Amino acid sequence: MEKTKVGTLILSDIHLGLKLSRSRQAYDVIESHSFDRLILAGDIFENLNFHRLDKSQWGFLSMIRNLTNPKYGIEVVLVAGNHDRLLLTLQNLLGINVVTEYEWREKGKKFLVLHGDRFDRVVDRNRIFTYLMNLIYNISQWVDRGYVSQYLKKGSKIRHRAMPRVEKGVIEYAKKKGADVVVCGHTHLRKNNIVDSVHYLNTGCWTEKPSSYVTITGGVPELHEVY
Repeated sequence: MEKTKVGTLILSDIHLGLKLSRSRQAYDVIESHSFDRLILAGDIFENLNFHRLDKSQWGFLSMIRNLTNPKYGIEVVLVAGNHDRLLLTLQNLLGINVVTEYEWREKGKKFLVLHGDRFDRVVDRNRIFTYLMNLIYNISQWVDRGYVSQYLKKGSKIRHRAMPRVEKGVIEYAKKKGADVVVCGHTHLRKNNIVDSVHYLNTGCWTEKPSSYVTITGGVPELHEVY
């Protein structure tokens, strides 16, 4: 099968370790593209418990590790998120560069990629509450294959207005950095709009349908959905 050629491919919030992680579909997206740069924009893992990774999730990690081989000439970057920031072994495990944000210039535009959790005060100031909500979310997966868990995940963030806060914070930060395009994750809510001259894209997540990812080719960003 002929691969789709793009400049940069960006995915986030795969949450390896969760039953609902669509790691196989994320694998297929990466496998079906050829690219010069791959950016994993945070929350690639759910937590530190690698024993919860299933065969397809280990396969995803193996593919990422393979892409770091210098013979492919691909730049692979992990922008750490709140779920995987403490995984200091990631750089050795995957052989990739781990950063808090990443930027580059292309076709006269400045691009910025970050996770977005730094603008979520619910996560920052209510770590116990966030931990409990994540626990309930994970347990609910064993009960209903994700319907309740998706409601809890979305509902808890909406009630605390995390999504608009994160979006506003990311856009304001991008403006200060002089970025023309900013891509983030964290909220699990895919977005593609222009606010105050900043093109804002959110990569969505890979624990719900549709999942989504971003490509940038010739300075043009696009948001894609996977059902």
